[in-house]
Amino acid sequence: MILRLFRKLKSLGDEDQSSETIIKKSNHHISRDSISCAALEVIDSLEGNGFKAFIVGGAVRDLLLGFTPKDFDIATDATPEEVKQVFHRAKIIGRRFRLVHLYFGRDIVEISTFRAAVSQERSSSFIRDPKGRIIRDNVFGSQQEDALRRDFSVNALFYSPSKELVLDYCYGYRDLREGKLRIIGVPHIRFREDPVRILRAVRFSCQLNLKIDQSSLASMRIHKTLLLNVPRSRLFEETVKILFSGSSAKAFISKTVAPFIEVLIPEIKIIFRDETNKKFVLLAFTKTDERVKNNKPNSPAFVFAAIFWPQILASWEKNLKTGIKSFPALMLAVEVFWEKRKRVRLEIPRRFGQDMTKIWIMQARFQKTQGRLPHILMRSQKFRAGYDFMALRAESGETEDDLVVWWARFQRVSQRERQEMTKSKR
Repeated sequence: MILRLFRKLKSLGDEDQSSETIIKKSNHHISRDSISCAALEVIDSLEGNGFKAFIVGGAVRDLLLGFTPKDFDIATDATPEEVKQVFHRAKIIGRRFRLVHLYFGRDIVEISTFRAAVSQERSSSFIRDPKGRIIRDNVFGSQQEDALRRDFSVNALFYSPSKELVLDYCYGYRDLREGKLRIIGVPHIRFREDPVRILRAVRFSCQLNLKIDQSSLASMRIHKTLLLNVPRSRLFEETVKILFSGSSAKAFISKTVAPFIEVLIPEIKIIFRDETNKKFVLLAFTKTDERVKNNKPNSPAFVFAAIFWPQILASWEKNLKTGIKSFPALMLAVEVFWEKRKRVRLEIPRRFGQDMTKIWIMQARFQKTQGRLPHILMRSQKFRAGYDFMALRAESGETEDDLVVWWARFQRVSQRERQEMTKSKR
């Protein structure tokens, strides 16, 4: 049965994807004015020195969808060394594949040389691990190959600002118009090459409202456990991108893509069985999505603190029943949690883990409203995050509003009134 499925996936993936299609401005409606000045300067300089240069990938996709790209990556036929000759202040970076970073004030323009697609002829040039994941692919190629080696067809589009044309080698323009997300090539091969593409499919599907095509989705389900073979830093990075995609709530409740996230955060499945916990975590996702859409800053520590809070809360309440006082009971719950997290795949970097701990510990600290502690808490670095977290708990119905109201007033009033509010009542 599995062999039949692989043959079907291969036949679907073997569709001719190398036919160049040129989309004129009358169809794509992208304006040169929508490109950043820095990207235009780089492309004009490269073309002035005899090289080809294009806006590529997600920027072209977003422009076609009517979104404003966060950055403008450039692909060229110039090697990194040749790019550096044109721009002396450029910096060559990267081990798996060399890139060039060019700084324009605070902005960075990333320039990549056309990369070779994986093929039988060039297979020996690509270094793989025992499970088939490519760990080194520093091989240059043609523009057509560069399109074919990209992950999804909607990310394989090239835009020339000078000619105002979109070049499409993989039917990405067609897929974008049809609202479809399709991996380029044979799905089971492409996901084995880089399992992180599974998480990218989750993010693009939810963020851009694209439906994952059946052959890609079937292969994702077969190979989702390969995510456990990916370096932990990359897994964390891609998970954060999903959380800050503006569609995190949709990703975690979608029956189509949520199972792929659960490979890394299996606790979600258990959390969502309890309605109160589910309401709290989904409210955290919704608030995060709103902040993303309003261009407000977000902290991974706050979101992960919300995801794992139901576990902390259950352990805290259990410790309280044994007679331990509130603060030591919560400290014990946090210590046990971090000890267990050492044995799971999605590793949270230490700096975020420390911030999560501070947010959690404040939930016990907030219970004491008399004496010096409230004044000390107000001066702590993570006070605002801890307060917002407590407000989120109250909004979801997990705790009473009284403390939130007290602390909201404590922040507004004068220092003299604060002294009155915290005066010990004997």
